[in-house]
Amino acid sequence: MRGTLIVGFQANAAAELTPRILAAFKNNHPEIHVQMRSFDFADPTAGLADGSADVAFVRPPLPAADWLAMETLFIEPRVLVVASSSRFAGLSEVSVEQVVDEPFVARKAPDKWRDFWLATQARGGQPVRLGTQVATVDECFEAIMGERGIAFTQASTQRFYDRPGLSFIPVRDVPPSPLSIAWRTDVNDGLAREFVETARTLASFGGVPNLVDSRRSASPQFPDGRGNATSMAGRGTLC
Repeated sequence: MRGTLIVGFQANAAAELTPRILAAFKNNHPEIHVQMRSFDFADPTAGLADGSADVAFVRPPLPAADWLAMETLFIEPRVLVVASSSRFAGLSEVSVEQVVDEPFVARKAPDKWRDFWLATQARGGQPVRLGTQVATVDECFEAIMGERGIAFTQASTQRFYDRPGLSFIPVRDVPPSPLSIAWRTDVNDGLAREFVETARTLASFGGVPNLVDSRRSASPQFPDGRGNATSMAGRGTLC
């Protein structure tokens, strides 16, 4: 058994679950070095597509692939990020309709993933007004503080990336963001399977604040490329 497991991630990975998952896996496999490897927006699979990661924390919807399996660990709301000087900064919540004419900061990413974060399906057919494009969360927030646009992100981003000059506002009419553990089904990797099981177990105990209540809310539905709606919850088996 090899001595390194590479875990791909973007931004805050699995939020507050990340250190707990890593600690639990390390406790069970002290001889294995777990390397966390960060990826920019260009690869929403966080290294799985080209094999540079063994397992990954990802944010669906991802481009369809026969080899890709995912399981949802938690689902959280999305929020709007604006500059503190913005006229929206003092609001308790916003709707997409209120901000649809504003310039947006877009992710340099595959169209399906880019469009999800621009909430294109919630815009009533109105095209996005593009302010700028960025490759990372830090670039996104710098662009927002520079008043080049606004952006949607997952709610946990505020806890990990908040800084002077930014305001985070709840959005009432966009689908939430699932965080999933993902792996390749075409690779027989025992360590990756055990990491997925560890993540699944830790997620079942909770520990991430302000989640969407999955008992009352259906899992987010995303087009599968054939016009059908598919859910990310429970997708994939360990094989």
